[in-house]
Amino acid sequence: MVSTILATNQISPEGRDHTLPMHIIVKCVDMIVARVLIDNGSTLNVYPMSTLERLNVDTFLIHLTTMIIKVFDGSLKKVQGKIELAIGVGPMFFTVNFQVIKVDSPWSEALEAIQNLLPLNVNGDLLALCTWPDQIRHWHKYRWTSPLHFIDTPDDECTFNYQRDCHDPHGVEDMCVAGAVQNFTSQLVDYREGSADRRYNMTEAFLFLSHFMGDIHQPMHVGFTSDEGGNTINLRWFRHKSNLHHVWDREIVLTALSDYYEKDMYLLQKDIEGNFTDGIWSSDVSSWEHCDDIISCVTK
Repeated sequence: MVSTILATNQISPEGRDHTLPMHIIVKCVDMIVARVLIDNGSTLNVYPMSTLERLNVDTFLIHLTTMIIKVFDGSLKKVQGKIELAIGVGPMFFTVNFQVIKVDSPWSEALEAIQNLLPLNVNGDLLALCTWPDQIRHWHKYRWTSPLHFIDTPDDECTFNYQRDCHDPHGVEDMCVAGAVQNFTSQLVDYREGSADRRYNMTEAFLFLSHFMGDIHQPMHVGFTSDEGGNTINLRWFRHKSNLHHVWDREIVLTALSDYYEKDMYLLQKDIEGNFTDGIWSSDVSSWEHCDDIISCVTK
């Protein structure tokens, strides 16, 4: 079915005989599902229960079955049920029978910890609180966190040196985003090992770490002292005025979201996730998961 409707630009440069995973975008229940894996060697069509739940598909449409299937790693998994759905691929729609399964995440332990740390009112949605450190940085109680969002380097240096650069405007050491990542990581490692210091709020530590991991990877948060991380460099972004820091913080993402993902954040998120699982960053992931020395890791 797929080979007759895919455009040639969706096929790997190796040609139709390539062995790389092939993903396409399909329409299901009036919603777009990004990165659907095509497996021509499989005898079954599998639909994750989590995807059905996200699409708000009525569970009464799932019919019980006693089927047991063998998954990619050779293990056996019980099917939750079967369902028939209309799937749109390009201009064509097909009625497809799917086996519904619950997919176990390799990061289930981390997900459980996140659920335990996040407030109940956000229902496990970390995204809802990732901007919290920005919102409270000017409150009196949290004013001390303001220098933790960035690193200022000397104007004549194009490298970051922890001992030289990780300090606040008053010279207090470790008060920069690299120091914050190191500090809150240490707190959460102690939490995992059951030796957490009760003086620390683990929920706050997790929210700070989640936010600062974003900050430290934003180029303008590690920049020259004189231009204040690009905040003093004014420019025009298409039709409106902005500055270099703001462009990197928001404008690039919002423009890409509009131009390539129909303003659907879920599609953008799935595309980024795909780069981790089997895309351009997949070979790097293992090196991100391990760190023998927190101090050296934050300087890489």
